Amino acid sequence: MDVLQVLQSLSWPLAIGLGWVAGEWAYRRWGIPRVAAYGLLGFVLGETQLGWLGDAHHSHLLWLVHVAFGLTLFEFGHRINLPWLLRNPRFTVQVAAETLLIFLLVWLASSLLGMEPLVSWMVAALAACGSPAGLMRVINEGRASGIATERALHTSALQCVASVALFKLAAGAWALSSLGDWGQALWNSGVMLLGSTALGLLFGAMLPWLIDRLGRPVPDTTLPYAIAVMLLVSVTLAWKLSPVLATLVFGLMARHRRIGLTSAQRNFGALGDVMAVLLFIFAGAALDVRLVLEGWWIGLLIVLLRLGVKLGVAWAASVGEGDGMGRRKALLAGVASTPISVFVILLLEQARVMGLEVLGTVAALAAATWLLEIAGPALSRWALKRANELAPADGP
Repeated sequence: MDVLQVLQSLSWPLAIGLGWVAGEWAYRRWGIPRVAAYGLLGFVLGETQLGWLGDAHHSHLLWLVHVAFGLTLFEFGHRINLPWLLRNPRFTVQVAAETLLIFLLVWLASSLLGMEPLVSWMVAALAACGSPAGLMRVINEGRASGIATERALHTSALQCVASVALFKLAAGAWALSSLGDWGQALWNSGVMLLGSTALGLLFGAMLPWLIDRLGRPVPDTTLPYAIAVMLLVSVTLAWKLSPVLATLVFGLMARHRRIGLTSAQRNFGALGDVMAVLLFIFAGAALDVRLVLEGWWIGLLIVLLRLGVKLGVAWAASVGEGDGMGRRKALLAGVASTPISVFVILLLEQARVMGLEVLGTVAALAAATWLLEIAGPALSRWALKRANELAPADGP
């Protein structure tokens, strides 16, 4: 067998091994979140940089990446407390106002910079989302807990749902404008959202029934959760639905049905750790250095708009709050929820499958994603550390 072919077949396993080493070294030496090191390594090894990893759009690789993200989203969704959101409508309104402001400001800036209306809408929708994968890894890595941590989690969850809805509406509009097909437009927007939500609810209802039928107690629920997420991701990809929304709803439903995670391993154990390395290396490798350099200043503008709105809304909303949050922690919670990265990459992958190439045409989006993929996790960790919500033994 050709040596070059052998090396190519080993490129991703070797990258995962190198990513683990780089993550451990960066975390233990400087306290940099491991996922930031994974993303940076993936970017350096990507097709348009060193070219080690080649084309990152293979179907089997994308399935693994979606499963990796699905495992994180399930755990993320299980952390969301819907009754608490209902009891705190002021917070929900705050997040809605924050999301709308980010969307409108980025949409306006993109339009003024000459982007097409539909592309401007997509860029704005993605700029308004959160980063559940990066945030969950930082929180679990530092064993963070507290009001700022919970605020950042719930903000990111609500913004992810809003971002998916806005992005799917744009995808539906694209199908209508380019194909003139109302059926495809309806599928790309409403049906996809409803179908993904329904599948997440179905899996959330079926899993506890199955566990009951097998007989309690189940000594380790990590395995059934992981298998269920893999199956759910496979079904949504086969039907061209949204695995992002489906797995998030699955986690929410699991919490609502009181499926305990106490017997499950944090981050899904070793499986989740390996998948996280793959996920963030892929996210870095999917970015093109030429686009990042071309649009760096516009990308920086998007990042500053996002951070500025978060700080401004947190500052205004913290006036007169009686939940013990305080203005300082409100601002730190806003900073902690600033990253985007992996969520954007996977939504854009879904757009690519539908024939809509956005990341390859919008340099500003590539640059903003790169900035918040590399610096975002470190920013979240810094904010949670300043809020005194990292476990004491974890401090570097």
